[in-house]
Amino acid sequence: MGTRVIASYILIVTYYDSPETKRASLIYLVAMHAFNTAPLLLAIGAIYSNFETLSFSALQGAYVPTWVIWAFLIGFMSKAGIFPIHFWLPEAHPVAPSNVSALLSGTMLKMAIYGMIRVIELFPGSEAIARTMVVLAVLTIAVGAIMALVQKDIKRLMAYSSVDNMGYLFLALGAYIMLDGTLKKIAFLALLLHAFNHLVFKNLLFMLSGNVLHATGRKDLELRGLGKKMPFTAAMMVVGILSVSGVPPLNGFISKWLIYQATFLSKDPLLVGGGVVSLFASALTLAAYIKIYRIFGGEPNVEAHEAAPLMLAGESILAFLCVAAGIFPGVIAGLLDVEVGNPWLISLGGATFNALLFAGVLLSIILAVAIALPTKKNLDTPWTTGEPAEKFEQRPEHMFAPVSRWGEKLGIIGRKIEKKLSAFERWYSSRDMGYLDEMVFMPVIRLMAGTSYVIRELSKNLNALLAVTFLVLFTIILTMAVLVGVI
Repeated sequence: MGTRVIASYILIVTYYDSPETKRASLIYLVAMHAFNTAPLLLAIGAIYSNFETLSFSALQGAYVPTWVIWAFLIGFMSKAGIFPIHFWLPEAHPVAPSNVSALLSGTMLKMAIYGMIRVIELFPGSEAIARTMVVLAVLTIAVGAIMALVQKDIKRLMAYSSVDNMGYLFLALGAYIMLDGTLKKIAFLALLLHAFNHLVFKNLLFMLSGNVLHATGRKDLELRGLGKKMPFTAAMMVVGILSVSGVPPLNGFISKWLIYQATFLSKDPLLVGGGVVSLFASALTLAAYIKIYRIFGGEPNVEAHEAAPLMLAGESILAFLCVAAGIFPGVIAGLLDVEVGNPWLISLGGATFNALLFAGVLLSIILAVAIALPTKKNLDTPWTTGEPAEKFEQRPEHMFAPVSRWGEKLGIIGRKIEKKLSAFERWYSSRDMGYLDEMVFMPVIRLMAGTSYVIRELSKNLNALLAVTFLVLFTIILTMAVLVGVI
C-alpha cells in the first residue's frame, strides 16, 4: 500500500517546480497515508492478530469485528475519492501529466472498488456498512456533478467528474449488498460494467485534454476555435463527452441504465432516491462537458496544431471501445460471467425485450443524427457592431448560474474552517513556542538525515554494512515473533 502511494506521488509530482504541483502532491500524500493506508493497515493488522493468516481462502466466511469492515470502508472510499474525503482528487489530477491523470482516474481509483468487493465477499456483516455507503455515494454524485459544472479548468472539471463517477460505482456496490435475486445480479453487472466503461471514456477524455494542453499550452475554458486546427481531437472529444454523460448508444449509458434499474426497482426509498440523484447528475455532467466542447467552436484565439499520429492512434482505440462497448455490451458482460442476459434487453424485472428502452434508444439515435447533420438553411452572421463575436459569449463562470450558486455554497464550510485555522495561526504566532512544524517534523527529519549518513558511511565498509543489515533483519524477526505471540 505504501509503495503504491509513493509511486502515485512520484507520478503526480512530475512537474515539481510548480508551487501548485507541490501543494497538490503534499495533499495527496498526507490524505492517502492518513485516510487510506492507516485504516487499511489497522484492519489488516487486526485480522492477522485474530486469525494468524492473511490468506483469502483461509479467511473466507470468517467473522471479524464490525469496526474492521468500517476501517476497510474508510480506507477504500478515501482511495476512490468518495465524499467527504474527495478533496485530494481534484487537486492531484489536474497538476499531473495528462497520461498520468488517465492512469490515476481510469485505473488507480478502481483498485478501491476491487478491494471493497473482496472485503464484502470475504467477511459476513457487510450489511452494516451498506446504507452509509449508499448515502455517501449519493452525496459524492451530487457534489462531483455540481462542482464539475462550476470549474474553469478542463482537467479540474474532469477530476470532479471522476469523483461523480466513483459515486455511481459505490452506489451500485451498495445496491449489490442490499438487494437479492435478479436485482442483485443487475447491480453487480452495473458495477463491473461501469468500472470498465469509466476506465475507457475517462482515459480518452484525459488524453484528449493532453492534446489540447500540448497544442496550446493552456487548459482553461476560454480557448476557442480549436476544432479547425484539431478536427480529430474534436471528433473524439464528442464521443468521450457523450459517453461520460450517459447518452445512448455509447458505453456510459448502458452501465448507468443498469444502475437506474437496480435502484428504481428496488422499492427501497434510499436506493430509489439514489437513482433519482444519479439520473439528474447525468444531465449536469452533460451540461458541464458542453463547456469543454465550446473550446472547439468559434474563431481561433490561440495558435494550435493537431496531435501527433501516434497520440491520435491510441485515443482512437479508446473512442472505438466507447462505441463498441455501448452497442455490444453483452460481449463485455459475457466476459464478466454475470448471468442476467443481454444488458440492452433486460426489462423492468425480467430478462425479456424492453420495448420502452428500445424506443428511447432509437429516438436518441435519430435525434443525434439529425443534430449532427449540417443544415441546408443559410444563416446570417450575427450583428456585433464590428466587435468580435466572442466578446458577446457567455463566460464559463456565468453559465448555469442557478447551479453555480449551489457550487459556491459547497465551499462555505471550507471557508469557515480556513477562518478558524487562521485564527489559530494568529493565536499561535502570538505565543513564544517556536515553530510547530519544527517541533513535529524536525526530529523525524534529523532521524532520516542521520540514518542516511550512517548508511552512506557503512557503504564504505562491506563487512560493517552486512553486519548492520543482519542486525536489522534479526530485530524485525524478533519484533514480529513477539507480536504474534511466538515469544
